[in-house]
Amino acid sequence: MFRWGRSIVVKSLEVILGLMTFESNSFKGKFYEFPPIEIRPKVNAASALEIYSASYNESSREVMAKYGIGLLLSSSSPLDKLQQKIANYEREAIDTGREGGIKTVMLSMVYVNESREIAI
Repeated sequence: MFRWGRSIVVKSLEVILGLMTFESNSFKGKFYEFPPIEIRPKVNAASALEIYSASYNESSREVMAKYGIGLLLSSSSPLDKLQQKIANYEREAIDTGREGGIKTVMLSMVYVNESREIAI
């Protein structure tokens, strides 16, 4: 991981959420600096903005849950591993006060061909 790692990811997320939810937003900090700007369209509330992350590890789970980031899972993992990831994430969401407010979606590849044997 690069030098700033998690801190720049968190700050980027805060900047994006601020731009999407406030009428006008400016920022001056360690990683970003910009004058007041507007982004359209706005969402009615931060909770109406659905953001998902496909990156999942122990250090990112806490940040994702804190900011209400949905969990995007890949079906390439075995089912028991997917179930464990969902359970861990739901527990983290509850610990950060977001019980019932976190969504989990599945990314699944579908292969179509003339026969099942070729498709698999």
